[in-house]
Amino acid sequence: MTQSINPKPAQTIVVSRPGLMRQSLRATLNAYPEIAIIATAGDGLTALHQVMQYHPALLVIDSNLLDEEVEAFIGAGPYQRTSQRRDHRNGTYPRDLGTGIGVIEALPVPRTRKGFRTQVFERYHRRRAELDRCLQRDAEDRHGGR
Repeated sequence: MTQSINPKPAQTIVVSRPGLMRQSLRATLNAYPEIAIIATAGDGLTALHQVMQYHPALLVIDSNLLDEEVEAFIGAGPYQRTSQRRDHRNGTYPRDLGTGIGVIEALPVPRTRKGFRTQVFERYHRRRAELDRCLQRDAEDRHGGR
């Protein structure tokens, strides 16, 4: 006699600005019964707080999040001419970001002529302590503190 094993759905946080991309991500993920979306975040800092609170098994991040952050900082989209524009884009630079479970290599960080600084991670820091603490707590929860 075989028993059917119904695994608990993977608790998931979706990180994306409100709009079509977030709706598409949610619709795609909702098609999988193995995935349960427990929260959404529109920026990196909110996502980190949610990760520390919920300890999700899966984190889905829209790769355009840093571009959207620089667009909000500048006050205009690419090639858009407005009186509110505060700066101009100046390409990207690759940046490695270490976590407790590995390195995110060559993360393309946008830059501007006047020196945009992302709020997702601090200048010159190559590790996110909050992320490491969250990963450590999650590992302890899963393995009973061993």
